[in-house]
Amino acid sequence: MSFITVDFETYYSNDYSLTKLTTEEYIRDPRFQIIGVGISLDGDTPLWISGSHTEIKNKLLTLADWDESAVLCHNTMFDGAILEWVLQLHAAFYFDTLCIARAVHGVDAGGSLAKLVQRYELGEKGTEVVNALGKRLEDFSPEELTRYGEYCKNDASLTTALFKKLVVQFPESELSLIDMTLKMFLRPTLRLDDALLVTRLEEVREEKQELLNGLMQELNCADEESVRKKLCSNPQFAAILRERSVEPPMKISPRTGKEAYALAKNDEGFMALQEHEDPIVQQLCAVRLGTKSTLEEARIERFLGIGQRNRGFLPVPLKYYGAHTGRWSGMDSINFQNLPSRDKRKKALKNSVVAPSGHVIVDCDSSQIEARVLAWWAGQDDVVQAFADGEDVYSTFATKIYGRPISKNAPIERFVGKTCVGLGSLVLCESGWKPIETVSVSDRVWDGEEWVCHQGVVQNGTKKTLELCGLWLTPDHKVWSGTWHRADSLLLDADILSRALDIAVENLPSQATWLAPVAFARLSSDVTAGWMNTPLITITSKILNRLDVTFVQSKQLVKNAIGNTLKLCQMMLTERGYSIALPQLSPAAITQVTPDTFTMGLGESQSAKNGEAAAQHFCTMPRCYRGGTTRTYRWTESTTAGDMSRETFDLLPALKICATGEKSQTLRPVFDILNSGLRNRFTVLTERGPLIVHNCVLGLGFGTGAAKLQHTLKTTPPGVELSLEECKRVVNLYRQTNNHITALWRECDQALSYMMSEAVRPLGNGCRSRNLELGLHGAVTVSAKGTRLPNGLYIRYKNLRREEDGVMYDSRKGPVNIWPGAMVENIVQALARIIVGEQLLAVNKLYPVTLTVHDAGVWVVPEEERETALAFIAKAMSTPPQWCADLPVACEAKSGPSYGEVK
Repeated sequence: MSFITVDFETYYSNDYSLTKLTTEEYIRDPRFQIIGVGISLDGDTPLWISGSHTEIKNKLLTLADWDESAVLCHNTMFDGAILEWVLQLHAAFYFDTLCIARAVHGVDAGGSLAKLVQRYELGEKGTEVVNALGKRLEDFSPEELTRYGEYCKNDASLTTALFKKLVVQFPESELSLIDMTLKMFLRPTLRLDDALLVTRLEEVREEKQELLNGLMQELNCADEESVRKKLCSNPQFAAILRERSVEPPMKISPRTGKEAYALAKNDEGFMALQEHEDPIVQQLCAVRLGTKSTLEEARIERFLGIGQRNRGFLPVPLKYYGAHTGRWSGMDSINFQNLPSRDKRKKALKNSVVAPSGHVIVDCDSSQIEARVLAWWAGQDDVVQAFADGEDVYSTFATKIYGRPISKNAPIERFVGKTCVGLGSLVLCESGWKPIETVSVSDRVWDGEEWVCHQGVVQNGTKKTLELCGLWLTPDHKVWSGTWHRADSLLLDADILSRALDIAVENLPSQATWLAPVAFARLSSDVTAGWMNTPLITITSKILNRLDVTFVQSKQLVKNAIGNTLKLCQMMLTERGYSIALPQLSPAAITQVTPDTFTMGLGESQSAKNGEAAAQHFCTMPRCYRGGTTRTYRWTESTTAGDMSRETFDLLPALKICATGEKSQTLRPVFDILNSGLRNRFTVLTERGPLIVHNCVLGLGFGTGAAKLQHTLKTTPPGVELSLEECKRVVNLYRQTNNHITALWRECDQALSYMMSEAVRPLGNGCRSRNLELGLHGAVTVSAKGTRLPNGLYIRYKNLRREEDGVMYDSRKGPVNIWPGAMVENIVQALARIIVGEQLLAVNKLYPVTLTVHDAGVWVVPEEERETALAFIAKAMSTPPQWCADLPVACEAKSGPSYGEVK
């Protein structure tokens, strides 16, 4: 087999170039002309061939047996299409340095030949092509054509040299995937039903016209173009809404962190406008949807043009390694990854893609591949086994959610299983204590151990709240005391509240102060302090009414009717009152004197019968605080009033707390913080000190929070509306049920820190960066290079760093935030793509792949081979690669005359 490097130079002008047209449009255009081609056989010195298309083809036929040759180009979709479509030369195999570079260096690295040869120091790409602007072959002088030829031959040499650099240790399977992807475009087999497209195009234009005419008079517009302009512009559309006394919905942009109009079609605010009580508002929204996005109309027109230029065939342009995770992506203004499916009318695009006469289309979709990979990689063996047993895990989880059997016959409930603090409360941010409603995404918050990023504050409406040390919380809001407890349970147990306050104050950051604005300071009756202009103050309070008690290490056994039980030790109150001293006492603070504490020897001896030794009292154990060390006082044993003497009971704190009833709860506006760090918590200030509270928790497979889950369920067909509280319950249930998956998030949090530390650590004296294994099965490791996948390629996070907004990396579109849940999602998508890719290659040996969409493949097979092909494809797509041989995979294969009928 010959190895041929090819580089074509073609006519282009200001209005006819690859920047103005798609590759297919450019090559099929009547203006297309080959100026010449540079060709290198098996790495030899390149040749320059010029002339008419026929002359070029004849010369190329004398140089090699193309059917038995491998062809290399930089951007083979272009040069290969010229070979296949214009010259009818068909290579056995195609290589592409542009595709390889995307996989090796990441999609955000420069992929031009000029940048790549500069990166590898291979030479310099010339600029002679600039002088060819607007020149057809007949316009070149012999000298100009010679210079152009030298430029082209240099490109061919650079491409060959670049390939030798890139292909080292590049996976052979990925080279085959590049060839497979290119041939979907170069050798199309799918056809287009132009009659169906024409019919639908007429319908779309009629619907659009009716909508436009209906609003011309309402908006006082003289023509349709004026209506379009008004409705397509976010500011103008917002102004029209305000004219009708409708406030346009707003949202926090996930990209900028700033407030923006929520006027996209899937924004909840905009969806609510479509159901507004004013029918004119509904019509405005309908027309905006019809005029702002002409996607369907443009796609139909584009499909019709492609069919006309290609004799009814549909070349499929897909970008190999188009996404950060290695997935394919659409290109050339045709994105097969998101063609409409659910709207029967809009599904005309898919229905128009048909098999040639005597053939059928086979579509095979890998079933729940990402969910399977996630469970397998995380070691969630119960879920892996459920998949292996053929269970419907979505229905199983939905059954847990609803507490009753759910099956595929209950699509709404199954869809839920599949998709899965009060106003003014002060939150500790790096910039100081801030009311929760003013906390922005740029404010890192204190989670009790470190400053963490979050995804913004969400307003959860007005709800019943209770007061806990001056802080208003919903009764079920969780507070950290070493474990999570509901806020209402802390009102019933002073000891848990004691521990919660204790932990929060012990773990305050060194730079944190108790400084807060006067308007939000809530001081107890024991404390009077100058909050303003006081960098550090002393707060003294009866924070916990801590109790010094005796503790008997060996507990008594008491006989009863059913055997022996532990006897509760009698507890004696020895002292109340406690001081927390911070540096730089403020003269405005009134402190409470706490005398030395003495334990009651008598109380201890009475509890230690028969000469049993008592453990050292907890009151003598020091605890470090910011002001120094102090003693700690706590309950050490469960105690019930029925077992106490009246004298002991009377010595307990005077405040007797009862359960908080409905009448004692107050309706207040409440807020929460989304996804604050890996621990899902932040610190708030109460009258008695700081508390660590839970946030809207992460959840489901990739860290979906309750608010995001609520939005996803509502905006994704079939559409389900659940309260935020119910979504929180679903998310919490997922976390509890899938503990190994949540543990994987923690591993990824550590991995991000590890990658950043390795990236800045100087390596020398033979030291090498160590790969850190992530998850199970040895499938994934991380290092300073990035996340290494089973095929040897990497997910790369360029310039990974920690900023105020969290951990960031650079992409073509600017800085991107990466957090543990997102990292898990990236890796799972990449693993799933590798698995599906290897399965597609197994089928491709017998039935060439004509299209791949997400986790599915599409084939065109002869009608008489339908059943044989279905069986062969289903078996291949149900077999995992060797590196994950114990992963249970499955698929669903269908066949039909059109793509729409099998999707």
